[in-house]
Amino acid sequence: MAAPLVHASMGQMAGHVRTDCGPRALRTRCPGLPRRLLTRRGAVTTTQAPTRQLPSLPRRPVAEPLHEAGDDDGLHPSTSRPAPSSTSSTTLISIPSVPPTHSTSTSAAEAGPGSVQAQAQAQASAQGGPGGWLSSWWAGVAPNDRLVVAATLALTLSNMGKVDMSVAIVPMSAEMGWSASVSGLVQALFYTGYMLACIPGGYLASQTGGRAVLPLALGTWSAATVMAPLAAATVPTLALTRFVVGAGQGVAPSAVVDLVARTVPASGRAQAVTTTFGGLHLGTVVGLLAAPPIVAGLGWQALFYVYGGLGLVWYAWFEGSVMPAIAAQDPELAAGLTGIVGSAAARTAAAAAGEAHEEGSAVVPYRAFLRSGEVQALMVTHFCNNMYYFTLLSWLPTYFVQDLGMDLSQASLMSMVPALSGFVVSNIAGRFADGLLARGMPLPTVRKTVQSISMLGSAAAMAGALGSEDPAWVVGLVVVGLTAHPFTLAGLFCTPNDLSAKYAGALLGISNTCGALGAVFGIAACGFLLDATAAMYGTGSWEISMYGPLIAALLAGIYAYVAHCNNNPIDFDSRDNSRFAWEERLRATLRSAGLPLGSS
Repeated sequence: MAAPLVHASMGQMAGHVRTDCGPRALRTRCPGLPRRLLTRRGAVTTTQAPTRQLPSLPRRPVAEPLHEAGDDDGLHPSTSRPAPSSTSSTTLISIPSVPPTHSTSTSAAEAGPGSVQAQAQAQASAQGGPGGWLSSWWAGVAPNDRLVVAATLALTLSNMGKVDMSVAIVPMSAEMGWSASVSGLVQALFYTGYMLACIPGGYLASQTGGRAVLPLALGTWSAATVMAPLAAATVPTLALTRFVVGAGQGVAPSAVVDLVARTVPASGRAQAVTTTFGGLHLGTVVGLLAAPPIVAGLGWQALFYVYGGLGLVWYAWFEGSVMPAIAAQDPELAAGLTGIVGSAAARTAAAAAGEAHEEGSAVVPYRAFLRSGEVQALMVTHFCNNMYYFTLLSWLPTYFVQDLGMDLSQASLMSMVPALSGFVVSNIAGRFADGLLARGMPLPTVRKTVQSISMLGSAAAMAGALGSEDPAWVVGLVVVGLTAHPFTLAGLFCTPNDLSAKYAGALLGISNTCGALGAVFGIAACGFLLDATAAMYGTGSWEISMYGPLIAALLAGIYAYVAHCNNNPIDFDSRDNSRFAWEERLRATLRSAGLPLGSS
């Protein structure tokens, strides 16, 4: 199979300038070709490009300087290279959900038999045996696609580490004699850590790169998960481990968004984001399905050891295998994954021109973010989006049991369906959004279209369920609404990348904090309203407590996004980042009290 692939790829590069020679001559002229291609009977027909002589291939061009606002793709500069022509690139192996970027779509065949990727692929193919096909496939995956796969697995492990306590808390409470309030406190500390880590995590991702932040966060929460059985000796120590797990997972989304911003252009961004964040849905399903048999067979302690141990395995695999391979295959891409966006490319360009390099600003313009109408709309939409999703997921089992008369096992099974369908729908949403872009639809229109499918579709489904008396229809419509929700990954969650590739992580940190607040507010408000309506009417009203507030939140969120969020790039460095008036008044008050203040 190798000979036709190499032959076809070389023919494309050469512009069909053909040369015929026998095996001996070909071996002399092209010593890098595999020997099996040189031992075929008769003459071997090959091609030779005037500008790309084998076996010595030209180096790729130096990376372009940082994209400014208005660039059409928002790529990280280290990966913003001219797009290959249709006759000069042949991708033999690629992840179908994420198209290769300009910088990493070079296939093993095009790169030549002497390339790192071709050598790794040939070695993996020669190994054979069980798993040989997987090694061969992985060797041909483009570097940016490897990062997408690694990020997807990281977010899968993230939600597995989130749901483990929801299963383990039952036998733990029985063994330790904890009350419901103690159990609730332990679980609440996770969300507290998550919420408090979002903005610092976004800052770190923008300053040091998601490549550096993601493994650190995952390794930290995995270690804390492994320590949970030992920490369970006292409630404070166990609560501390859950706080650390939540903080680590609060950093992860910003780190993943930063990775996407640095490696994927706008034309493939929706697929990359929906694929990676689809791992959250997959993690929920896998975590909930695997946890009960682990607890039943090995005890609740084993659940933390297994889930935390998988995270540590991911860390070793990412740092010991994935990143070294990417660094060897595409050093420019690897270098651009860390540091302030644009600084590496700026140093390269300045050195080539013989000029001194001025480092990019380390100041993240948070005040400019908050003054932006687009960012304000993003914050409101994320608040409403999470208020709907997490409130419904949290109260759905109770609603199914109390209002629809299901037993607990049926309610648990139906509650898992949205997470299972969400992984599938999220990938469909990404392909749909990128397909609209490919057909020429403007980027802001694409984002608003898919976000409308998510929020208006969910609102319509809830309104239909509210007006139905048939329990089967109610369950079906609620599940349909939750199934439509993942379209938000191709809209809302792509918006930070669209607004600024440079500050995508920081922007998501802000909006994700608002999302966490929305989840906490919605869950608490639903419980409060159930108690209040029960006191007034004798039984809690789900129409007033759940349906009404969540439909209103969805409508408010989509209005904010469609009316006020323009997804065109913004140069936040040129925006007003001065102090707000309330900051000046607060500083004056503190200064009059004799407190020393810094200049920032």
